[in-house]
Amino acid sequence: GEFFQVRFAGVDPMTGAPLYYDKDGNKTKKFNEERDAVFLGKKRYAPWAGGFGFNATFYGFDASVFFNYQFGNKIVNGTKLGSSFFHDTRKGYNLNRDFLNRYTNIDPANGLSLANPTNVAQYYGGDEANVIARLNEINANASIYNPVSVSKMYLLDYFVESASFLRLQNLTIGYTLPKSLLKNLFLNNVRFYFTGYNLLTITGYSGNDPEVDSSSKKSRMSPGVDYASYPKSRLYVFGVNVSF
Repeated sequence: GEFFQVRFAGVDPMTGAPLYYDKDGNKTKKFNEERDAVFLGKKRYAPWAGGFGFNATFYGFDASVFFNYQFGNKIVNGTKLGSSFFHDTRKGYNLNRDFLNRYTNIDPANGLSLANPTNVAQYYGGDEANVIARLNEINANASIYNPVSVSKMYLLDYFVESASFLRLQNLTIGYTLPKSLLKNLFLNNVRFYFTGYNLLTITGYSGNDPEVDSSSKKSRMSPGVDYASYPKSRLYVFGVNVSF
């Protein structure tokens, strides 16, 4: 039930390509998935899961609330993985919002690519140290690699996130009219109520819902994987119960 994954080690300052850790913890550009991917003790099944709730009444008002939770498991954010590279994609293909701060080799001062040897020779004196210094300056706030540089996407630990959550599964608030108001209406009981489902989820997961499991259209049930899964719906119900 653990994930066998590649460890993300940052960005190559010259190319913007991702760097990886090999099995010995050394940074590398070229990765052997069979040799260097490791188990990091991240479980796809939650060791702790359950729910709790309570009921209360007060002068005609009643309330009930139920929470459910899971802790200690991880989930592959397949939607993030699938939107983290350009290779073999088509026009209009989306990237996830993490890439707003992606690495770039385009110098904003002149629009030139620092990856182009001709530009490096003509405008930067052909000095690799100067180029690296300029790239570091341009990318001082970059937090992720450039997706154009990726030709093969691995299951990086960057895509494996905590699936722990605490969810307010349902909340009901009701009010029952006093009997004194009903005695002339030939009614025994009238209760108005509101019920809300899936009102709040507290989680560190960056996807839509940590309580999903779908890896593709053909494989709709894949524990520990979220690929474009539709989140649980939020519902609001208002009603009245009348008894004669």
